[in-house]
Amino acid sequence: EGAAILARGQAEAKAKELLADAYRKFDEAAVLLQTLPLVPPIVREAAAPLGNIDNLTVVDPSGASKLTETVVRTAAEGTAIAKSLLGIDLAEVMRRLASRSDGEHKA
Repeated sequence: EGAAILARGQAEAKAKELLADAYRKFDEAAVLLQTLPLVPPIVREAAAPLGNIDNLTVVDPSGASKLTETVVRTAAEGTAIAKSLLGIDLAEVMRRLASRSDGEHKA
């Protein structure tokens, strides 16, 4: 039984090593395709506390602009979290996508 456990562990280690090698060979577009699906849940969780607000009374000279500022800050924090966790600058990716004039959206 010990030999089987050892063999399984070695096989898992080899598989992880091969996967790591494959990830190292990814270009930016491949990394983006792998990680972009993770962004919406991150931003959704960061914004979740705002969804728990039933009633909002703004008592501030800046008025409703403070709420807008909070929403924008939350979105920015979501992209910062994504950059920290995934190593992808989503703002930069979006800028490059928007600036493409050839109609293709490549990262």
